[in-house]
Amino acid sequence: MVIINLKKIIVAYLFLLSILSINNLFVYCFFFLEMEELKKHGTLLPSEIMGLTDEQVVELKLIDTWGEKCIPSGGYTFHKDPIGRRNGKQPNEKMQNVLTKTIEEAKACVSKVNIIVINILNYLFFLIICVL
Repeated sequence: MVIINLKKIIVAYLFLLSILSINNLFVYCFFFLEMEELKKHGTLLPSEIMGLTDEQVVELKLIDTWGEKCIPSGGYTFHKDPIGRRNGKQPNEKMQNVLTKTIEEAKACVSKVNIIVINILNYLFFLIICVL
């Protein structure tokens, strides 16, 4: 009876780990896409300004206070975001290289191979605890 319950617990744990791995992979992919957009178009606009045209922002007298505070170090060039989610203050070439290197390092840390190895270690750790 105890062995059957233990098997059910192990199966449930492994299923939960696989779901969490898929979710974490989704979160990482979203993070990488947002970092690429940051590199191209600068920081996000406030939610009340996102998606509005320049005329609507002026008409509603909205101000991007965050964009005034968060100016990329080393300067920026203006590169308008076609979607209207970002302020268009694209970091200079040097900062873009730093962001690119950071993205590549982060991708290496969460590569599929690393995730598989971590999952195997988790499974083995759980099995050893169950046996003891």
